[in-house]
Amino acid sequence: MTDTVVVIGAGPAGQVSGEEVDRYPVVRMWNHDWQPAERFGSRYDYGLITRTDDVGLASRRPGKWLFYNVPNEPEVSNIDGTPVVMLDKSSWYSRAQAHGAKPGSPRKGLKFTRGFAAVAGTIDRLRPRRIVVIGMSILRDGVTGARYYDPDALAFYVKSHPGMAAHIPGWAADEMPAGVRGEGPHDYFAEAAVIREMAAEAGVEIVWDGLEKISNARHSLDCGLCCGLAECDCGIGGA
Repeated sequence: MTDTVVVIGAGPAGQVSGEEVDRYPVVRMWNHDWQPAERFGSRYDYGLITRTDDVGLASRRPGKWLFYNVPNEPEVSNIDGTPVVMLDKSSWYSRAQAHGAKPGSPRKGLKFTRGFAAVAGTIDRLRPRRIVVIGMSILRDGVTGARYYDPDALAFYVKSHPGMAAHIPGWAADEMPAGVRGEGPHDYFAEAAVIREMAAEAGVEIVWDGLEKISNARHSLDCGLCCGLAECDCGIGGA
């Protein structure tokens, strides 16, 4: 069993040290080009993909792909020489629906975000004792926050995808409405509940938003808030 795995998303990440990140196995999205090494490190043990075509678009290859295959995508064990770890999403659906997620129509059914798939897949297949989740405040809170993207991610996407922002309301200005439980086929509230449930059952500690909290704070699997240790500097608890 791996002791600690770092999973990195595209949301606001606060103070992150690339040197510290690289001390642990790292799961990244396949399109993580925006991540400056000084903040997010360069280690790339696992890459999350949803389609086999993602591999051809990726600028880097990880040690292994984590494949959350969307409908009509095949199950594979290897893509162009890189081993593939298939993620079994069947139980995720029943868990999410138990927490209020609607199954949706046959063509527009419930879909999980890539961040959820990366963390859930890490719990299921990698089985670490601890997962440090960076840049996934929506998965932590179960609703959208004041900011959707990390500033480095936003700047990179706007520069590298000219014209795309115009098709997504509020995307370029990072002004997605806060407090939204779900959008389209995604149910953020259910995803957050399922992650807490899966982690508790597997005995996996989830540490949100920073590697520095490993040594000086523990986070509740129920709410993601600091337990209040005196030495914790998260600003939530402590004496």
